[in-house]
Amino acid sequence: MRLNPTKAEAILRQSLAALAGGPTPFKTQVVLYGYIADQYCEEAKVVVEADGGYHNDEARAKADVYRDEVLASKGILTLRFKNEQVLQDPKRVLDEIHATVRQRYKALHGESTFHRQLVQKAMDEVNKDS
Repeated sequence: MRLNPTKAEAILRQSLAALAGGPTPFKTQVVLYGYIADQYCEEAKVVVEADGGYHNDEARAKADVYRDEVLASKGILTLRFKNEQVLQDPKRVLDEIHATVRQRYKALHGESTFHRQLVQKAMDEVNKDS
C-alpha cells in the first residue's frame, strides 16, 4: 500500500468525499482478492483507478487487464482514468463515476431513497460548480 497518494488519486478521493457531502461510499486503498484498489464502492461493486504513466508500459497494461478480469469474475467493475483526465477534467470523471455507481447500485439492489438522495446531492454539487 502506498502512504502518499498521487496528486490525481488525492483529488479523486477528496472530490468523491465532497460530492457525498460527508462520508463517501468509497473506501481508499482497499485490498480485493490480492490487489489494491485506489477507490472501492462495495455497495455498487465498483473500483476506481487513477493510472499514472507507468500503466502505459506493455507489461503493466497486461497486468492491469488480468487484474480487471479477476475482479470482474468476482462481480466487480473497474473504471480506469488516466491521471491527466482526473487533473484536467475532474467533473467529467466524477460524472462518469456517479453514473456508473448509480446504474450498478440499482442493478444490484434496486433504487433506494438513500441512494437517490446521495446521487441528487452529488449532482447538485457538480452542477453548482458548472
